[in-house]
Amino acid sequence: MRVVHVNDIASVGSELVDGLRELGVDASLVDPARPGARIRYPLKMAALPFRALALAGTALRLRRRPAELLHVHYARLGFLGALSGRPYVLHCHGTDIRGVTPRSAWGAATAPWLRRAAHVLYATPDLAEWVHAFRPDATYLPNPIRVPRGVERPGERTDLLVGVRLDPVKGPERIADLLEQVRARRPSTSMTIIANGRDVERVVRAAGANARVVDPVPHAELPRLIAAHRLAVGQMLLGALGNYELEAMACGLPVAAAFSPAVASGPPPPLVGGETAEEMAGNIVGLLDDGTRRDLLGDAARAWVAEQHGAGSVAARLRDIYLELISAAGRNGGAG
Repeated sequence: MRVVHVNDIASVGSELVDGLRELGVDASLVDPARPGARIRYPLKMAALPFRALALAGTALRLRRRPAELLHVHYARLGFLGALSGRPYVLHCHGTDIRGVTPRSAWGAATAPWLRRAAHVLYATPDLAEWVHAFRPDATYLPNPIRVPRGVERPGERTDLLVGVRLDPVKGPERIADLLEQVRARRPSTSMTIIANGRDVERVVRAAGANARVVDPVPHAELPRLIAAHRLAVGQMLLGALGNYELEAMACGLPVAAAFSPAVASGPPPPLVGGETAEEMAGNIVGLLDDGTRRDLLGDAARAWVAEQHGAGSVAARLRDIYLELISAAGRNGGAG
């Protein structure tokens, strides 16, 4: 079985490829070039012709690469699967489908690729309502997370890591309010903020003078950055955990984040919670000043990620989906 993944969103594609290879699947990754990816709007518009050329080149590469199945990440890139001439799985990740309806402009543009896909997956439980409006048979596949065998922690650590993408869907206003509440209770609290998202400046102002701002780091360097902190602050609006929160938990770091049982799958994660910003800030401060409780919660978080998102088990589930799709295509005379 040869499978080609297309587009490495949040390193999910590369993690799945690695996990599949460990199971004996001939898996590879094609990651399209992204000219102008770091440019902000409206200047970003100038890069669109170059991005179109890059995607055209990717489509040509996919047609030439032998594979029984393609796995395309991000709904709006589904046309790459259709152009390949092969059966394809279309994997929805968040902003590509959240808030999109069949009658919206983006929905009309995306619907053909979702409809033609051999199967549709979605990466977080909160996406179910949006994806099922297009494909009722779509299934949830947890993001695969590699749980480090051992994380070396430096002697001096920063208190809080704010590494979530600071865009409106993640609740940056609530994050800013939380940081202000933490500072009011514990003025010495040190923070690191990853400069990622349109609302970074608002959160940096709330964090105050004890905060430092760093650029996003490559995925391979993320565990080292996480380990240099005592606690992570995640999204405060969606109620579902993304890769950043899961990566922090896998490194044994307690995570403060919003959680909604309505969009959960399986047992609830061990998080630092609170009904209000004041309550959550109090819980954060309590953990920062109690290393024993902090370590216990971090160990529980790490175990939960290994159980619910372990890369090996997720890859095995995906392999079984592939085998069923290829078998069904064979029964139908090879139709994709």
